[in-house]
Amino acid sequence: MQTYLYTIVKSFSKKWFSFIASAFVVLFAFTPALTAQEVKTILPGDKEINAPLLRPFQAKYVRKNPWYMFWDRVNGYTTVELKVAEHRGIPCYVLTYKMETDDGGTIFDEMRLSKTTLEAIGRQMNNLYDGYDYDIAINENELNGTLTPLKGTSQKKATLTISGNFPHSAFEPSLVDYIIATMPLHENFTAKLPFIELAKKSTIQWVQFTVMGKERVKAGDQKTYDTWVVQTKYLTGNRQGEERKFWLSSTAPYKIKAETSVDWELLEVKLSD
Repeated sequence: MQTYLYTIVKSFSKKWFSFIASAFVVLFAFTPALTAQEVKTILPGDKEINAPLLRPFQAKYVRKNPWYMFWDRVNGYTTVELKVAEHRGIPCYVLTYKMETDDGGTIFDEMRLSKTTLEAIGRQMNNLYDGYDYDIAINENELNGTLTPLKGTSQKKATLTISGNFPHSAFEPSLVDYIIATMPLHENFTAKLPFIELAKKSTIQWVQFTVMGKERVKAGDQKTYDTWVVQTKYLTGNRQGEERKFWLSSTAPYKIKAETSVDWELLEVKLSD
């Protein structure tokens, strides 16, 4: 009798386990995987963005991988300044990168973004790598730009024009970390952002970020900072597949250090009121 009951229970258990396993197979078969398209999208002006968190500041960074400088003209130091200004009579943020070169020159890159939505609205840059001065304007999702040959370039170059018409506004790719710094960050917070990729016919591309967690790190100024660790990955465009990692100050809108094709570390910073 006991043997008979054991056989029934064993048989029932096998059938019940088989039923549960089949149910899971069916469930996963009909449950679509989470794709990049399903990750939360944050556009300029999104409710997740708290633009006033972008307080004006000045910061200086140093490169941590000098081997990169063997073929690069930058001598290892970059100054970043964020200030409030006007663009076409409208208040905006202006973020300026100044990179010192070995021959005593300066690579200058100035990006303008809306003070309310943080969308890209203009850019001026002397690009020593391709030998052009850039003058870019973005108005109502339409981009127009002129690339003028830098003075003193040995090669004769023609003036170029670039343009683009976008379905919606987008961010400046060099400012992704500052955009993220305005959001209510928490561990595992993931979203994707649109950015403008400059070309003869400029387009909108996408970058995804994930907040990995908090970490206390020491920077080049020998101070220790509380930071959010953020990982980014470019989903489309010329940078597709490229990953970057940076440490954002948890109390101010700037990065403490970054791991990209070039590793940067904060040397000094001054916040303005």
